[in-house]
Amino acid sequence: MKKLILYVVLVACLMMFPVGVQAYNITITDPAGDQIGESGFDTTQIDYNVNTSPLVVTITTNYTQEGILAGNWQTLPADLILWGEESSPPALAIPLVAHDGFTAGTLYTVSDWYTSDEIAALNGIGAGYIWGFGQNVRIQAGESTGFGGTVTWGAPGVTYTAAGGWYWSDAIPQGDYLKISWATSTCANDVVGVPEPASLLLLGLGLVGIGLLRRKQ
Repeated sequence: MKKLILYVVLVACLMMFPVGVQAYNITITDPAGDQIGESGFDTTQIDYNVNTSPLVVTITTNYTQEGILAGNWQTLPADLILWGEESSPPALAIPLVAHDGFTAGTLYTVSDWYTSDEIAALNGIGAGYIWGFGQNVRIQAGESTGFGGTVTWGAPGVTYTAAGGWYWSDAIPQGDYLKISWATSTCANDVVGVPEPASLLLLGLGLVGIGLLRRKQ
């Protein structure tokens, strides 16, 4: 039933999608060397496209797929967060590595997040450590939207490419500009594209969030 509703929503969006919507690219820059700790945590840029298929997100970072051991804390890649300026707080995420039953490259609606503080507690980390406190870093509970893609690690860092031609449209609702943020690691030692406060990020959007994504036929 959920799949049927989703299909109907997507078809309706496609029928309403205006002809001639302008495609454009976004670049988010972040100062080099502003990370907490070693240079391996440094992320300097995120590039992505809107209104053109497929969605491609390229992150320029020193961080690797394997993560970094910081003292006794094995930090790992954070999930990529997406949200619409008009429609939602950040409630969509793409894991860049598989974790906790979530598949790398799949787009999920998020009903609950792991924050960097919670991940620290799970690793027995407390006094004596400094990290990006209180940042959303990974999906704790969520549901697949059915949209997928590939994640490629390597220079300049990591690239996500949507599969099946899906992309983000800012036309429905008008001005729903795509916002992206990434905390680099589970200790959030370099956050690029700062999302709204964590207290606002616990709402899953279900079909509302999914309806913002279009398939190009």
